[in-house]
Amino acid sequence: MGEYIFVSATLFIASFTLGTAGFGFALVSVPFLSLSLAPRFVVPFVLVYAYGMNLFLLSRFRSHIQWPRVWPLMLGAAPGIPIGIYILKTTEALIVRNAVGVIIILFVLWSLFVRGQKTYDISRPWAFATGFASGIISSAFAMPGPPVLIYLALNRWEKNLTRATLQFYFFFTGTCSLLGQVLTKVLTIQVLTLNLLYLPVVIAGGAIGYLTFKRLSSNVFNKVLLYVLLAVGLFLVFS
Repeated sequence: MGEYIFVSATLFIASFTLGTAGFGFALVSVPFLSLSLAPRFVVPFVLVYAYGMNLFLLSRFRSHIQWPRVWPLMLGAAPGIPIGIYILKTTEALIVRNAVGVIIILFVLWSLFVRGQKTYDISRPWAFATGFASGIISSAFAMPGPPVLIYLALNRWEKNLTRATLQFYFFFTGTCSLLGQVLTKVLTIQVLTLNLLYLPVVIAGGAIGYLTFKRLSSNVFNKVLLYVLLAVGLFLVFS
């Protein structure tokens, strides 16, 4: 009973975070779930929930997708993925992980205390570069978000456009990851059965998070984006 309450509380907070900010489910859930569940279950267990929620959220924001802004991210991610796998196999992952975390923290501090209200309209080649960097980090550390989040934070688009771009990007990377786990038999019936047990908790957390997002202004949402991004950076450095 104690384990059920602990896992339920973790999943509720993680799904609330995803519903509100558009990302962060794995960031919140994986470290804590690894304390209670067998490590071989945690990644596919979390991926199923994150993928399902991103699919639902994408249906909510699909009318806000601007394809010229989205497709360069997808195109860039494709060649980045095999490079990330190479880095994972041949490089001291902790050094690269810490370096990415430090860059994220410095970016957030600059955005909060130096940048002010200045906005950017970043060109398409930078979108491709962002997707490329995210593809590398996705396959090296199973965390595709940071470069895309920095890109969106620099642009400061209207919140629905930002969320539409986020949810489609995570849908794309999640589909690739899910297919890979199915083909390698990492995702099993046992994992899916466990998913069903906690599904009501995840739905409740995600729904409350989504309703919270709808009440936020674009300025407040961009602040939330930065603070959650800061949490990602701290996680990469200190975990």
